[in-house]
Amino acid sequence: MSGITISLLADEIVIVAANNRENLDGVRKIIRSISDPKNALINSTPKITFVLSRVPFTDKAEDKTKELNLYFKT
Repeated sequence: MSGITISLLADEIVIVAANNRENLDGVRKIIRSISDPKNALINSTPKITFVLSRVPFTDKAEDKTKELNLYFKT
């Protein structure tokens, strides 16, 4: 039901996820599904904005590198 609603009514979608592997993997699947042209009911894909919540603050360079690798791993 929500997929149909998003496809027909949304001009823009904002996806919010927590900073953990399970949420990031789920968001990746959602974005791929929404972006797939064969799933577009009106031949248009809404703009997708991704928001990462609960981002930890760190001053350590090695921790920042680990976080970036986690976020942007495809």
